[in-house]
Amino acid sequence: MLLIPRLEGQLFTYEQWSENTPFTPFELWDGMLFTNQNMIDGDRLLIGLLYISGLEHFLDLLPEESIELLGEQLEQKPRK
Repeated sequence: MLLIPRLEGQLFTYEQWSENTPFTPFELWDGMLFTNQNMIDGDRLLIGLLYISGLEHFLDLLPEESIELLGEQLEQKPRK
């Protein structure tokens, strides 16, 4: 099930939780939180966290420099 993070956080169903959280514990491998085989789990977890916390809260947490970099990337990136 595709999760669409919104400005405000949203509640997970049990099915969404099961699909978007890794079954294995986190591991640090060559400076990465997940091994290459498990990177998809990391991506799903990141989207899941944005889904439940909301994009507005995420922006509140980011330092100003990161917000500026994100804004530049959004301006340059073509829409799908």
